Amino acid sequence: MTAAGNSAIASGACDAAASYLRRALAEPPPPSERPDLLVALAHAETSAGIPGAVEHLHEALALIGDPEERARVRQSLGRLRFLRGEFADAGEMIRLALDDLDAGDTSARTTPLGRRLLADYLAVAFFWPRLQPEDDPRVLALVAEVEAGVLPSEPQLCAQVAGAMALRGMPAGAGARGG
Repeated sequence: MTAAGNSAIASGACDAAASYLRRALAEPPPPSERPDLLVALAHAETSAGIPGAVEHLHEALALIGDPEERARVRQSLGRLRFLRGEFADAGEMIRLALDDLDAGDTSARTTPLGRRLLADYLAVAFFWPRLQPEDDPRVLALVAEVEAGVLPSEPQLCAQVAGAMALRGMPAGAGARGG
């Protein structure tokens, strides 16, 4: 059932994929495979507009110990909450994902996943100003880099940091110096 679910996802048949993956979970799978199945099911449910994705991602999160994998699941939760207009919850999930990465071996600011999470964090802050990313040391460090002329190489992060700086009232050329 797992292979059928993955095949259905790959072909865009997300309703069928969700059905196959629910069946694979009911069989039940070996404990080591359950988190991946839950995440795949949540993604299929999200794509098909089927309720249950948030619950399945939370269940997977409870089973995952690896900080990077936890961060990936929290990013999915954050993005899903964002799409639902649940900005406070989205911001909290993204912040926790960044914390997960910082709890691992490297800084969230230096990994590709961490950079995508920072972009997501700043994007959510546009819609939920109470998030106050400007108080987060990771965001402060990123803004300091841009002020020094070191621009992010990731287009989404570059755009989000530029927007955040504009909201802070910084001049348009602040990030263009030194580069």
